[in-house]
Amino acid sequence: MPNPTDISEGAQWVEGTERPHVEQEGIEAGQILGFVVMTAFLIGLAVVALFQYTDLTAQEVLVETTDQSTYPELEEVRLHAAVLLTQYEAIAGPGERYRIPIARAMQLMAQEAPVHPEEFYASEYMATHRER
Repeated sequence: MPNPTDISEGAQWVEGTERPHVEQEGIEAGQILGFVVMTAFLIGLAVVALFQYTDLTAQEVLVETTDQSTYPELEEVRLHAAVLLTQYEAIAGPGERYRIPIARAMQLMAQEAPVHPEEFYASEYMATHRER
């Protein structure tokens, strides 16, 4: 009968590869660490993608809500400004003043601009302008 205090022979027999159907004990820490790091990376990537998606969706909703005419006063002001910039009108007040369309005003200003700016601007300005 074998001595029960002598377990070295039994330990070798269990830990060795001689016994079939018994896996070796212990898993390498590198494998576990790699699995944990990869899982954490994938979860982090999913969280970042989710935040980007919700931010994009929120921006689209914000643009849609501000584009709709939820501000009727703003639309009225824009229409009034467009009318003022595109039509002729006599302005009441001292002297005779008229409002003309902005495009026509720019044409008139371009036609009235001096052909020779030396005659129009002060000589000090023209001297500094030529040096640049």
